[in-house]
Amino acid sequence: MEILSAQQIKDADLYTITKKKIASIDLMETAAEALKKEIVQLFLKDLTFQIVAGLGNNGGDALALARLLLADGYKVQVDVLRFGGEASEDFKINLSKLSSVDECSSVDKFHLLPGAVIIDGLFGSGLNRKVDGEWAKAIEKINESDNTVVSIDLPSGLYCDKLSEGAIVKAKYTLTFERPKLSFFFKEGAVHVGEVKILPIGLNANFIATFANENFTTELEDIKKIYKKREKFGHKGTYGHALIVAGSEGKMGAAVLATSACTRSGAGLVTAAIPARGFTILQSSVTEAMASKAGDHYLVEEVNDFDNYAAIGVGPGLGTDDATVGAVQQLMEEVKYPMVLDADALNILAMNMEFLSLLPANAILTPHPREFERLVGDFSNSFEALEKLKKFSKENFVITVLKGAHTVVCSEEGKCYFNTTGNPGMATGGTGDALSGIITGLLAQGYLPLDAARLGVYLHGLAGDIAAKENSQEGMVAGDLVKNLGKAFLQISL
Repeated sequence: MEILSAQQIKDADLYTITKKKIASIDLMETAAEALKKEIVQLFLKDLTFQIVAGLGNNGGDALALARLLLADGYKVQVDVLRFGGEASEDFKINLSKLSSVDECSSVDKFHLLPGAVIIDGLFGSGLNRKVDGEWAKAIEKINESDNTVVSIDLPSGLYCDKLSEGAIVKAKYTLTFERPKLSFFFKEGAVHVGEVKILPIGLNANFIATFANENFTTELEDIKKIYKKREKFGHKGTYGHALIVAGSEGKMGAAVLATSACTRSGAGLVTAAIPARGFTILQSSVTEAMASKAGDHYLVEEVNDFDNYAAIGVGPGLGTDDATVGAVQQLMEEVKYPMVLDADALNILAMNMEFLSLLPANAILTPHPREFERLVGDFSNSFEALEKLKKFSKENFVITVLKGAHTVVCSEEGKCYFNTTGNPGMATGGTGDALSGIITGLLAQGYLPLDAARLGVYLHGLAGDIAAKENSQEGMVAGDLVKNLGKAFLQISL
């Protein structure tokens, strides 16, 4: 699904109005009907709704919603805040259709009803200036209350596609129109949006598809198109031989998790290249995998015989000893098939940036934010990080998976796909190792690198969601995620 900018939303609105030969007020009515339908599902009818409207089209949506709720017998109070600025024409039309409205010329005249559900219709996606003055005081009053807050389109004060300034409403629910907004996917905005509901209002999908868009979400429908069902006469050779290069003293668990996840991602064969002293640990933990000696001690000193594999995953628990750095350099120089680099392989890259030129085409890098920062330098916010992500991926011809609450897969063309599965219970040691193993296993099966990254990230989050339901977010560990990969595959294959 496309993530639209403020300008793209405006363009899509205008095109739809022109194509359907309707007035903008008619599109506003459709939006209000969608809002009412969702609110009726969320709340009991005996509650009171306090509609707080600004003077623009977001306020117009709010006023139209108030009229529809009143017509159905809901208890509604409408407050129009007139703290400056001109009212839009559609706002004026909807205001004229209401018989009772409280007009507030200052924040002192704006009073919240105890226990009422506040419908925030102050500012919408077109906001491009800092919210301050009386408007900021009104937002602060809303945020300081104990009332449940529902924001229309996005919380007032939150910019659609850039870092926000000034006061921002903190909503429990955000009822957004047609497509999600970029700010929803970053920590700076997510704290304000609460639970997001996407409401279709009939914007022209064919027109939206013509946008030169760089930001998308990965949804189940996308994954179903990527996922390949098994062939009846397939065998272990059909599904590829994956190599996991991992492990060092005290970090053999990372090798176990990556290898185990690789076996459960569908690879036909999996070999773990590990230090010889880790053989017993790995082979007693992942009985389905083979082990290959990569040095005598608890570090990978050498990896030989690269030609028998379809894909390679490098980095979990490796360490950054000089001998290991040499082995990783050797891998980059000699391996030409699909490669995943994670954890210490990324740290080695950060210490030796010249190694980037050695990577095979479409190599997949899976950094967490600190590892990414080591690769690209400091960034002050999520929007800046996204721009650095696109620049890094395009300049180095790699696919970069920036892990987080909404892990972003960035193609070598700079297109970014925000994941929609996963939960905070995955913020525990080893889940990143599991992800690198999953993606490596998918590469071994012949998935294109970008598809393998998107599918792997989605499955990883989905398995985490299943594990959290079974074990709680607090009680789940990375091994629970790996054990639930099979159930995740079942869900996407239905």
